Amino acid sequence: MSYRSDIRIRITKDDFEQIKKEFAKYLDEHIITESILDYLDVYKEHEHTWSVLDDETNEWIDKTAPCVYFGWDSMKWYSELEYLHDMIRKLDRFAISIIGEMYDDVQVEYKEFECIEIYSQFVDDCEGV
Repeated sequence: MSYRSDIRIRITKDDFEQIKKEFAKYLDEHIITESILDYLDVYKEHEHTWSVLDDETNEWIDKTAPCVYFGWDSMKWYSELEYLHDMIRKLDRFAISIIGEMYDDVQVEYKEFECIEIYSQFVDDCEGV
């Protein structure tokens, strides 16, 4: 991503709490006194339902979990954010949308969550801006 990016992330609430703890250790080890998680531009908690294919029955099953949708506007990409990004990509379910300053600078990653949902939420966040 170039220059600055608008970043949106959706993960389960349990994963968010775990990420905060692990990220705090990283900050301590690198003597960083302020956390980017303390300066979120967007933070919403909600119940999220998604469908997964059951390997045994070959049928779609709905799953629901408390989730967190969060992110930043116009965030510079640097090591602290890269570390957080890597942590999130190791989770069992997540969705990330990163939109840079250039029209073709868009990155969407997801596992278990549908990417269209996070993009739709991002568009909703931008309405009226």
